[in-house]
Amino acid sequence: MQKKIYRGTIFIVMTSMIIFSIIFEYMGYLQYRNECQNELKSLAHTILIYQDDLDTIDTDLKSVLDYDVRITFIDFDGTVLYDNTTDYSTMENHYDRKEFYEAIQYGVGEDARYSQSLGDNTYYYAIKLDNGVIRLSRTMDSILTVFMKGIPLIILLFGIMVITVTIFSMSLSEKIVKPIDTLISQFDIFNQHDEQVPKNIVTEYSELQPIAETIQKLLDRTRKYIQNIKEQKDRIRLITDNMVEGMIILDENNDILSVNKSAISILNPDFKIKENRMFLELTRNKTLVSIIYDDIDREKNVTEIIDINDNYYRVYINKAENINGTIILLVDVTETVKAEAVRRDFSANVSHELKTPLTTIKGFGELFENGLLVNIEDIKKYGGMIERESERLLFLINDIIRLSEIEEKSEKILSPINLYDCAEYAINLLKQKASTKDISITFNGTDTIVNGHEGYMNELFINLIDNAIKYNNDGGSITVSLLEHEQFVTICIEDTGIGISPQDCERIFERFYRVDKSHSKKIGGTGLGLSIVKHIVNYHNGQIHVESELGKGTKLSIDIPKE
Repeated sequence: MQKKIYRGTIFIVMTSMIIFSIIFEYMGYLQYRNECQNELKSLAHTILIYQDDLDTIDTDLKSVLDYDVRITFIDFDGTVLYDNTTDYSTMENHYDRKEFYEAIQYGVGEDARYSQSLGDNTYYYAIKLDNGVIRLSRTMDSILTVFMKGIPLIILLFGIMVITVTIFSMSLSEKIVKPIDTLISQFDIFNQHDEQVPKNIVTEYSELQPIAETIQKLLDRTRKYIQNIKEQKDRIRLITDNMVEGMIILDENNDILSVNKSAISILNPDFKIKENRMFLELTRNKTLVSIIYDDIDREKNVTEIIDINDNYYRVYINKAENINGTIILLVDVTETVKAEAVRRDFSANVSHELKTPLTTIKGFGELFENGLLVNIEDIKKYGGMIERESERLLFLINDIIRLSEIEEKSEKILSPINLYDCAEYAINLLKQKASTKDISITFNGTDTIVNGHEGYMNELFINLIDNAIKYNNDGGSITVSLLEHEQFVTICIEDTGIGISPQDCERIFERFYRVDKSHSKKIGGTGLGLSIVKHIVNYHNGQIHVESELGKGTKLSIDIPKE
C-alpha cells in the first residue's frame, strides 16, 4: 500500500511539474518576446533624434548593446536606401513588407517573421519619417531555444522535487498506513507474540474509527470462538492423553491425524509424533495392518481381538464420515482373555475332578443296588471307599466355594489381628497329622499385629502347613517363622520335603495344578490349596515368593503389609 501511495504521489507531482514547466517556459517566452519588442520600440523612437548619421548611430548601438540591431532606411516606394548589416544595393524591394505597409498607413508598423537575409526569427519595427521609413529589427530566440536554455534549471528543480516528494510521500504514506497497521497489529486473534491484547481497538483517525469498532466486534467474537475451540481441544486432548485405551485417527490415505500416548505405548514406544506419518510407521503388526489396509469394509465397523506383544487387545475400527477417515480404539483385554482361559481350564478341571469320585460312588452304588455285595467284608470295604470318595468330593466342593468366595469379595473386611495366634491355631490343628509322619514343627515368632481378615489368615496357615506335611518326608521337619519389618510382616513356611522343580515353581498356584500327580493321588488333596493361598495374599495386597530345590525342601515367604 505504501508503494502504491509513493508511486501515485510521484506520478502526480512529476506530471504536474512537466505541465508547469511547459506553461512556465511558454509564459517566459512570451515575456521575453514582449521585452524584446518593447526594447526595440523604445530604441527606435530614441534613434529618431539622431537620424541624420545612421552609421554613427550603428556604431554607438554596438558599443552599448549586447545584441545586434539592424537599421534599415526605406524609401516610400519600397527601395532600400540603407542597411547596416547587408549590402542594400542587392536587397529586394520592401514595399510588400507588413511593417513597411503599416508604417506608411498608420505611422508605425511591426511584424515578427523568419528573415531570409539574417537566417533567424526576427522582430521588425518601422516608423514613418518625412523622407522615408526607418526600420529597426533584431533577432529573437525561438521558443524551443528558450526552453532548451531552461532545461538545466528544470532538471535541478526536478531533482529537488523528486527528493522532496519522496520524503514527503514516504512520510505521508506511513502516516496513512500506520493507523491501519495499528488496527491489524491489534487484530492478533491468536496472540502469537504473547503480547498484552488490548481490550478495545482505538485509532487517532476519526475516519477509521467505524472500521476499528467493526474490527473490535469481529475480534471479540473470533476470540471467544477460538477460546471455545481451544478449551474443547484441550479438554479432548486431556481425555485422550489420559485414556487407558489407545486411540488413533487416520485420514482417507491412512496417514495419522491423531494418536494418543496409550496407543503409542501399546504399538511403538519409540514413535515420534510428526505430521504426515503413515500408519505403517506406527506399527507393523500383521493382523492390525491387514485389517486397516486389506480386509476392512469401509461401509462397516470392525471389532476383533488381536495379539500385540503378548498382550490381547480388542480393536474397534470405525469409519468416520465427517473426516473421511478411520477411528481405531485399542482396549486391553489381556486379563479378560486370560481369565476366560483360566475359567475354561477351571471348568474342565472341575468337571474332571468331580467326575472321578462321582463315577466311583455311582459304580459302588449299583453294586449295592443289584445285591452283588453280600459279604460283610466287601460291604465294609466298598462302603469305606464310597465314604472316602464322598469326603473327597465334599472337600473339592468346599474348596471351589471358598475360592469363588475370595475371588468375588469386592469389599474388604479388615481388622487388627495377631498373626502369632493364627499360626499357633494352625499348628495345633495339624500337630496330630504331622506326628503320624514323625514330622516336627518349629515355630519362631512373637505377637505381630497386622490389618487383615482373621478367617482368611487362619486358612492360609492351615493350607501352607498342611502342604508342608503332605509333601514332606517321614521324620522331616517344618519351620514356621514370623519376621516383623517396619512396613510389613514376613511369614516363612520351610520344610525338608520333596521340593519343586524351577519350571513348576511358577505354576504351583494355578488351580488343580499338581507337581507330581501320582504322588498327589496317594496323599489326597483337591489341587486348590495353593490357589486359595494366592488369592488370600492378593486380598491383603501381599506378595509371595517360592524357593525350592528337588529333594531338599521348599521355602515359601509371604510379605503382608501392616496397614
